[in-house]
Amino acid sequence: MGFLSRLFGRSVERATENVLRDTVRNITGNAIKNAATPAQNANIPEPVQNAAQNDIIPEPVASPSGLSWGETMPAEENQYNSGLPYYQYFDKILREGFPGYAISGESVRDGNGAVFTFTQGAGRALVVEILNRKSSAQKLRRTCREQGTPYLRFYHDYHGWWNTKSYVLGRVKKALGE
Repeated sequence: MGFLSRLFGRSVERATENVLRDTVRNITGNAIKNAATPAQNANIPEPVQNAAQNDIIPEPVASPSGLSWGETMPAEENQYNSGLPYYQYFDKILREGFPGYAISGESVRDGNGAVFTFTQGAGRALVVEILNRKSSAQKLRRTCREQGTPYLRFYHDYHGWWNTKSYVLGRVKKALGE
């Protein structure tokens, strides 16, 4: 628990975090908009010019950690630009990406999480758990480990974790041994 939450309660700490996050976003956006004069724009590549004119942050450059997380939303299909609630997004891309598996999905923890179970033949091939960032649930992970079932976890509400389609499908493919 942070200093502000001990002093004033968790809601004040959250409000302060939101104000700070919005301030950083505004400063970053204004810096991009004001970065170049019209004369300087002639030397800036076309996509960045349009981004500055339309208040859109330009595409990130690939970093060692990849394009599925970071401050800037990647252009690739992801949980936040799909237009779907997180459960439907994961359900859609998992079913499309792995048609050779029977995939059952269920909402858990009063809608704050989901579990997708991949089966092939008579056995479970993989369990994918989607949780909110504050969850400390370990039971399903422990059960899968005890049963020898591969297990993956994704968070659906962690700031800067975009859950891009390629990232999600890549991790699932690796867990399935494909």
